Amino acid sequence: MMALIAFCLYEGKIEIMETFVVPEKRGQGIGSKVLKELLKNGQIIDFVIHKSEAVIYPNNIASQKAFENAGFKYHHTHEDGDAMYYVYESGLEEKDIW
Repeated sequence: MMALIAFCLYEGKIEIMETFVVPEKRGQGIGSKVLKELLKNGQIIDFVIHKSEAVIYPNNIASQKAFENAGFKYHHTHEDGDAMYYVYESGLEEKDIW
C-alpha cells in the first residue's frame, strides 16, 4: 500500500475524511494522483462523484497542495481558524453523465 483515502457519502456528496501516503512516498504527487483517480472514476465505488468536500488543517500544506492539484478549490476557513474547507465540483450534472 502506498496511499489510503477514507471517505463517506453524505447528502449526495463524497466527504474525504482522511488521506494518508506512506512516509517514504510523500512528496511524489501520489496523494493528488489517488484523489484524481477517485474523482474521475467514482464508479469504482458505484457512485459518480459530482461534489466532494474536504477539511484540512491550516498547517498541513502538503494536503492543501494535493487537494488543489486534484481539482479542489479553497472555500473558507472555520471561524476559529483551526480548519480549512475545500470543495470539488465536477461541473457535470447527473443528466450529462447518464
